[in-house]
Amino acid sequence: MTSPVVSVCIPTHDRPQLLREAIGSVLDNGFPNLEIIVSDDAPNGSGRAVVEALADPRVRYLRNPNPGTKASNWDCALRAATGRYAFKLDDDDRILPGFLSQCITILEQEPDVASVYTGHRILREGQDGAETVIDTTFFGATFRVDGEAYWRGVLANEDGYPRNQKTAGVFRREAAERLDFYRHASEDFAFSAALGFFGRVAYLPEVLYEWRVHRGSGVRNLLRTWRLSDEACEGLLHLPAGIVPSAVQNHWRRCVAVTRRALPLFYLRAAFMEGGVREGWSFWNTLRRYGAAWSPMMILGLVAATVTPLWLRRFFFDWYQRSPALQRIILACFKGK
Repeated sequence: MTSPVVSVCIPTHDRPQLLREAIGSVLDNGFPNLEIIVSDDAPNGSGRAVVEALADPRVRYLRNPNPGTKASNWDCALRAATGRYAFKLDDDDRILPGFLSQCITILEQEPDVASVYTGHRILREGQDGAETVIDTTFFGATFRVDGEAYWRGVLANEDGYPRNQKTAGVFRREAAERLDFYRHASEDFAFSAALGFFGRVAYLPEVLYEWRVHRGSGVRNLLRTWRLSDEACEGLLHLPAGIVPSAVQNHWRRCVAVTRRALPLFYLRAAFMEGGVREGWSFWNTLRRYGAAWSPMMILGLVAATVTPLWLRRFFFDWYQRSPALQRIILACFKGK
């Protein structure tokens, strides 16, 4: 049997209806030579019925033998992949027609490109309309950047963390294998940055991907997501030998440190923007309990973010996210984590 060109890895956890839509978006994508690997870590194994009902030999079902974190579910699926290229699609997201063919065309025609990302649309539960995210600045006129420029942009917050990390991309499976899959780079932004060591990064400036925000998604469990993101940063400091060239190791470590400093305020921003003032202050109190004892200067900033209009709150947080210099100033005011 001929190996598939691309493996689409779909980790799932007891969301059969969303899983059905995610798989359908892949099968309807217009790219025939693929495999879909569904890795299920739900106790009831609800994803099995979805896969069996499809009766499509291109769709495989796996029970994750080591459930616990979402990264372990991603890892289970990717380790089973056999395609030249791979793509991780969360079970609550969808790809739009042409996503696979356009991404894979770039990888086939440009061997120095290691990963490809696209514009995306954010759909928020309970809200009409959608937010469209298309990067028209970071990638320049050619929509290609050097791998080092990419991971520096992701980790050092150039043009606004985490916009440069394009949510989901198609990548060369051998690169993931050299990274030991998701063992160390255990969050999307971390894995995306680490792929930058294997070649250039390409971008398609059109919406070919849909990311959904709802009660069960990570943005609605910000404490857990923050802690997992922090752990992923620690993992980036322990990538397999030979991945990070010795000439850039110190710079790599500094960039990872910048991201760790940015994460608390990034998720605090999400709490204020997605959940409102009450949720923002609740998350702030949670951060304090976990050792983020911040200065009066920052507390004044948070008060200002609370009482000012939404556009000014967004400006305050976005300014912080785009400014490593400001992050260093704030870090000097930290006492603790």
